[in-house]
Amino acid sequence: MIKKVKFINYEEEIYKIFMDQNNLYCSVSNKVLELSSGIEDYCLEYFNNSIWIAFYDKTYRISLIEICLKYNEEIKLKKHFSMETSKYCNSIDLLEMNIKNKEQINLIFRGWNKTKTKALIYNNKIAASNNLRIISDGISSGSSKPYMVYSYEDMAYILLCEENPNHEYVIYDLLNENITTSFNLANAKNISLITYEQQPILFYSKKVSNNLELKFRNINLDKVDEVLKDEISLDLPKNIKDPIISTFMNKVYVVWKDEKGINTAKSENLKEWNFNLYKNKPISASIIKVINNKAEKINTYFNANIITNYIYSENNNNIQSENNLINISGENTIENKIKYINKISELTRKYNKRYNEYLRRINELNKIIDEKDRLIGELLNKR
Repeated sequence: MIKKVKFINYEEEIYKIFMDQNNLYCSVSNKVLELSSGIEDYCLEYFNNSIWIAFYDKTYRISLIEICLKYNEEIKLKKHFSMETSKYCNSIDLLEMNIKNKEQINLIFRGWNKTKTKALIYNNKIAASNNLRIISDGISSGSSKPYMVYSYEDMAYILLCEENPNHEYVIYDLLNENITTSFNLANAKNISLITYEQQPILFYSKKVSNNLELKFRNINLDKVDEVLKDEISLDLPKNIKDPIISTFMNKVYVVWKDEKGINTAKSENLKEWNFNLYKNKPISASIIKVINNKAEKINTYFNANIITNYIYSENNNNIQSENNLINISGENTIENKIKYINKISELTRKYNKRYNEYLRRINELNKIIDEKDRLIGELLNKR
């Protein structure tokens, strides 16, 4: 089963990184290369004309590889790093990566003890000598999303979502390896931290009158006081569960599941939203578009059959252009257009049938008129 698909739109090519069963693959221009087998999970970043992929296997060994994109259709693979985590923890279940330069590659992961009752958040700075540090002491063990990485321009931070009575959140500076600030935010769930209009924005869900509502605040990541700005509500449906929030091509996307299917909301100003609904079986996927050697990324869902066809298609030229790439994420819009065209065709057939009936009646009337003219002509001739 194909899962965790990522499309990288680089110049004229679409690179597709994905897992099938527990194997990791790269596909481009009808070529598919197995990158590794026995993989539990992976993450990737675009940096300096290369795709950097970090993954861990069933033995919880973390590896880092690089795919250079400057060789056009060739897949040039370079192995950089491998680390056994068994001497630090018994298992891991989360892995993220941040790259600022080749001397500043950070791998952040959560490692568990043998009984899975305590977890630590580790930061490994890969350089000439590996630098592994514990940045959280395990009080976030019960959280499915205990941290998130925020990276923009020359900044790189980790937001640690600590579980404690004070609802404390800690900002850790990855580049300087220290805590910069912290803040309290009571009753917040589904925290997301993204860049919007060149500023960090904190999104979260909050219960209001027994309903979950999406809120956001501007946040100062390096200030001790006045870390959070005023809370602002989003004009989105209530009780959205586990929203995925991304910025892509100057737009904000909110994606979530409910009993109807997969919903997407898109906005250019955080005030007005366009909605779409996916009813077909979806799989999670990401689009990374490289513009001027910088990556724009959106996390979303796609129709499973369509994604499978894109990955294994012998001819993928139909997703080479920017517009068509963006339209992949607007799959539901295409389906609606098809339904609209079908409806128009049905109406056309209906009115064509009526039109043909009118023509038949007009022909009959013409025959009657011709017969009448003939009879009148005969009567006039008899006179």
